[in-house]
Amino acid sequence: MGLLFKTLLFIRSAAGHALALLLPPQTCVSCGKESLYLPVCISCREEMKASLKEAIEATETRCKRCGRILISEKEICLECRESDTIACLDGVFPLYPYVLWKKKLLFLWKTEGLPSLSPFFASLVYEAWKTLYPGIPLVPVPPRPGKIFREGRDQIDELSRCMQGLYGLPVFKVLKRLSSRQQKKLSRAERLSRTEKRYALKPAFLLPTSFKASPPEAAVLVDDIITTGATLEICAELLKQAGIKRVYAITLFSC
Repeated sequence: MGLLFKTLLFIRSAAGHALALLLPPQTCVSCGKESLYLPVCISCREEMKASLKEAIEATETRCKRCGRILISEKEICLECRESDTIACLDGVFPLYPYVLWKKKLLFLWKTEGLPSLSPFFASLVYEAWKTLYPGIPLVPVPPRPGKIFREGRDQIDELSRCMQGLYGLPVFKVLKRLSSRQQKKLSRAERLSRTEKRYALKPAFLLPTSFKASPPEAAVLVDDIITTGATLEICAELLKQAGIKRVYAITLFSC
């Protein structure tokens, strides 16, 4: 399976590179220079990898609950101190803050449908996983109902398949989303209140009973971005109800 996936990905990548040579060069979303195939030039990609490595080596500068970078706080950020949204998660590691040109990068991947970014993002997630959570299986956060029908793809599924096919990471696709209610449609009070969060989101996910027969010791949720952490939290709660003792999360960005 891994060899077949790598072969198919190589064919798609080669076709993409060939097409990129025929089209006008893209502009790097970070520095504005020309860039072939990806909207991030080689130099800026290397800078992203270098900054990620520094972040992985300095986890003490992150909030122990939500994983956001601490400014003047110690251990727990101010927002997490004022909210009890995150309780079941044992740790979250966002790769980058959702600021400046990184907003454009996520937009190109999610909204503009640029699948060539999936292997690149997978390589970044892999760097964090192999250092922070080696050997622990990944559980992708599922898409909202109808997303694949409307958009033709699920970016988190693409990311998971890249991590599984390219790096051999164990991936369990066990969660299913039943409701389409989104965090951005909740009021701030609903987002920050654990009681309201449970009411709004608990019916939104389903964990198959077959998974409860032999759950792993730990799991790592994978999603594109963390805002309040409510979605990741309810997923972690379901996984722990299934018998998983420790649940972590890796996201590409944090708001």
